Amino acid sequence: MLVKLFADRQIDVTPPLIRWLVPRIERSFAGAGAAVARLDAAALARRVPVTRKLAVQVIGQVLDSGDVTGNDG
Repeated sequence: MLVKLFADRQIDVTPPLIRWLVPRIERSFAGAGAAVARLDAAALARRVPVTRKLAVQVIGQVLDSGDVTGNDG
């Protein structure tokens, strides 16, 4: 599901990135969609590709906030 959500946004991702993300995000369609959207927005804002390094920074912030869905409110 994650690969398709990234592909829908025309983002190429590697299998190691997907393996890293799966245990760290909410296991639902909404949670996966929120993670992909957050990574896409961060990559666009920073003008970098979606990589594991970016995911560690972005998903780490979400985990630190205690909101595993990635919602801000």
